[in-house]
Amino acid sequence: MSLNVEIQSLHLDVNLLQLSGQLNADTVIPLKAKLSATPSNSHWIIDLTGVRFMDSRGITFLISMYKTCRSQGKQLFLSGIQKHPFEVLCLCSLDRVFQFVSNPGYALHLLRNAS
Repeated sequence: MSLNVEIQSLHLDVNLLQLSGQLNADTVIPLKAKLSATPSNSHWIIDLTGVRFMDSRGITFLISMYKTCRSQGKQLFLSGIQKHPFEVLCLCSLDRVFQFVSNPGYALHLLRNAS
């Protein structure tokens, strides 16, 4: 199965990454290539509403995004995460690392109020 990727700039330094499909070894490499063309010094909201499956490569991708944001003093939010991917992150104790929100709008609200 493939991964549909849509990237939007919501604000000057806030990007929304909407994913739909499987976040796995087959889809992470093309995803990274697509992201390489976007500004890197931004807050990121990753909308996982359409992601039903995630493997270790998907987890590694999310951790990499988190580390990049953190090193730049930016935030990363995971939005709309489904049951299976959330359980996978919990098994790795990553539910203590990531910030989860119900929808991208709420993450944007939190970012605006933090500034």
